[in-house]
Amino acid sequence: MRTIETVVTVDKEGLATLRLPSDVAPGEHKVVVVIEETTKARAPLVFSSHDVGPWPFAPGDPLRREDLYGDDGR
Repeated sequence: MRTIETVVTVDKEGLATLRLPSDVAPGEHKVVVVIEETTKARAPLVFSSHDVGPWPFAPGDPLRREDLYGDDGR
């Protein structure tokens, strides 16, 4: 038994075409087909939120480094 992972193209009539490695012998083979539904929509993630109050700076407050830390930049 061998596992070969490949991508197939399915046309409008439902026919799938695939290319197998050259070392697969010609003739009849038992094949298992697994179809991954890639178009399946996932539920959106929901994150909890916590109200921590207003931002510590009021609108219009200077946020430059020099304004926050003084002239020496520390």
